[in-house]
Amino acid sequence: MTRVNLIPEHLIESRRARRTRARWIAALVVLVCVLSLGVGWTRQVRLRVIEKDQRLRAQLAQIESSSDRLAARTVTLKKSKEQAQRTLDAYQIVDRRNDWAPLLPVLAGATNGTVVLRTCALGPASAGGEPLNASTGELGLAGYELRISALTTDPAEAAKFVLRLEQTKVFDSVSLTRSSKQTVGGHSVLGFEVACTITRGRGAKR
Repeated sequence: MTRVNLIPEHLIESRRARRTRARWIAALVVLVCVLSLGVGWTRQVRLRVIEKDQRLRAQLAQIESSSDRLAARTVTLKKSKEQAQRTLDAYQIVDRRNDWAPLLPVLAGATNGTVVLRTCALGPASAGGEPLNASTGELGLAGYELRISALTTDPAEAAKFVLRLEQTKVFDSVSLTRSSKQTVGGHSVLGFEVACTITRGRGAKR
């Protein structure tokens, strides 16, 4: 049995061309959809990376800030330790009366670069203190008095010097006993004297 195609050849080619174009269009639509999804996914990933980077930077900044605070705290504690050690040394000096040299850093620290020490004289406490024992070098029961004479260009620094000496907690009392204007090297300065007292055995009780 012989089959005869009655459809003209040009119509058959036209149909084939339309089907081919439809396939290509469908493929392009699918490709565009895939690219759109890929771009969207890439954008989301990028946003997540940026967000994570910002979080990490914020955490790093917090760590650096904490590190700075810790370093500052360490410096403060170190200074406190040094001050406490100087105070302890001074307490031990009061009981033994062997060497007064450790008192010098205490006095130097109190000058704060604004006060110039002239003289430091150690003697028995003026308020009922017994004199030093010449044979043992020990203090009488009342303790001792350290008299300091100094100079400063700013009268307010004299009061601050007294306050800084009090803050060392080495002395039982610190008082400004005398002040007067003087001329040194052609410059007008304030000369003043300070009396510092410590009770005998004070260091052993603390």
